[in-house]
Amino acid sequence: MAIKYLNDGFVTLLKKDTAGAILYQVGTHEGQTILKATTGNFGAVNAGTTAAQVTGADSDVLYRLTINAADTANLGPVIFESKGATDTTYVWGMVVAELPGMVAASGIPVGGFVNDAITANAIATDAIGAAELATGAVTEIVTAILVADLAGYEATGPTGTRLADMIVANRAELAGAMTLSGTTLTVHKVGGGAMGSHTLDSATMPRTRTGLA
Repeated sequence: MAIKYLNDGFVTLLKKDTAGAILYQVGTHEGQTILKATTGNFGAVNAGTTAAQVTGADSDVLYRLTINAADTANLGPVIFESKGATDTTYVWGMVVAELPGMVAASGIPVGGFVNDAITANAIATDAIGAAELATGAVTEIVTAILVADLAGYEATGPTGTRLADMIVANRAELAGAMTLSGTTLTVHKVGGGAMGSHTLDSATMPRTRTGLA
């Protein structure tokens, strides 16, 4: 019984954990037995890896070898054999590899990275600089974080709702000067003028005060 190697002279790559299919022509229309050889074993294929006649084809001996994803689960060489009862045996030598998946709109292959594949230690200091970002991107990022000069928030610090406003108000309470006039306790900016004031419930023995306003 003759044997045909259908990919003689080149290597077929299969993507790991991915189903596939191969069309081939047998000598006689008959049932095909499928076997698989890897570096670990030789024997039966997983359920779903089958060889079946292509219906409606011009030739009644055109077959499709459907490869189950379970049969491409291990990296390395793999051989599939399709054998008829009375006719030629067909053999494919292939390699299962970590091929990239479909590319998303971002340009990064879908499933191309495992979780935590890129860690902080893998990125050099200053790897992303101003030259690598769009004009103004660095300024927008920096301003959105808390490295902006707090002096720019002092006007709204007592009543503003931004996190920087809260920091400015707390800074004035902790480090700024305070002056008392009657029941009015004025809070001053650090090294500057008045920021806002509290109203005390008593000028001599206060027990409560309003919020900074």
